[in-house]
Amino acid sequence: MIKIIHCVIFLMGLVFAQTQDLYINAGFRKMEEGDYSTALVYLNKAVQQDPTKAKGYYKRAVLKKMQGDLKSAILDLDTALFKESNYTPVHYLKAEILEGIGKREMALREISRYIQQNPRDLNGYEFKIDLLQKEQLDKAALLTAEDMVANNPDLALSWKTRGRIRESQLDGPGALKDYDKCLELAVQDSLCLIRRANLRFDMGEASGAAIDYTAFLSRYPEYPDLWVNLSEARASIKDTLGAIRALDSALLKKVDDAGLFLSRGFYLLTQKKYEPAEMDYIRALDMNTEERALALFNKGLCIFYLDRKEEACKDWTEASNANPPVEEAKFWLKKYCAEKK
Repeated sequence: MIKIIHCVIFLMGLVFAQTQDLYINAGFRKMEEGDYSTALVYLNKAVQQDPTKAKGYYKRAVLKKMQGDLKSAILDLDTALFKESNYTPVHYLKAEILEGIGKREMALREISRYIQQNPRDLNGYEFKIDLLQKEQLDKAALLTAEDMVANNPDLALSWKTRGRIRESQLDGPGALKDYDKCLELAVQDSLCLIRRANLRFDMGEASGAAIDYTAFLSRYPEYPDLWVNLSEARASIKDTLGAIRALDSALLKKVDDAGLFLSRGFYLLTQKKYEPAEMDYIRALDMNTEERALALFNKGLCIFYLDRKEEACKDWTEASNANPPVEEAKFWLKKYCAEKK
């Protein structure tokens, strides 16, 4: 008989739990439809169904937050913690609400409690770091990221987050190590890849930057500025043809940039590809480039090597008379165009 009573009580508990979840699910469906008043009816029923559990109060607080009834939402959250002190989602939601009403210090305390009880939830760390950075507490933000890595060394996001913070605090070598680890754990992480590429580029690690830009752009070719960076990185490691190919790709996306034509024209000139180089300088000049004098001088070089000396002298003359003048143009004029003076 006693066993039967225990079974009945156990089954009644299951029914209550299932019924509360049914009310909660119905309430959230109405929330998704924008019918907040009906949603509140269902969530009130969920609380009434089992007032000893934190879940109902917490879910009702979510709705009240969406409605803007923040004071009432906090009351529900406090009640939820009173009913079940270890119901940790309360701390996260309460931190969000407190941040929303400008009580950032209290929000930091709540999210810290959440992290302490949920060290494997990276969202908590990210939220806390954001709060600390808004308060310009950079050292505390880095310490939070250190905890994030220590508790989650197997997750790429941990290393990516700390790398981002180290980078913002001008610790380039430390950030690079974190991005390396991020990519070791998640080879396809495009954000870590492009951050490492840009950091390597800024730190003068041209070879590594070129490798990273190439890998990123093979997947996401629609960024002309990154093709330009790749071009500069290729040029830095004496890969002029690679630099030209990168600018070819950049110009497919950014056809109205005179600077790109000037850069490609220069690389083509160094490769003795005079005709395409001349065309690039003509395009740049047609766009009224601010580097008009330099474009004229280099265009003159192309024309000279194409055995059109008279035209070259005309370009060099204009370049030498510009303000400021291209001093090298005067040398070429003196050497090859003396009769034109």
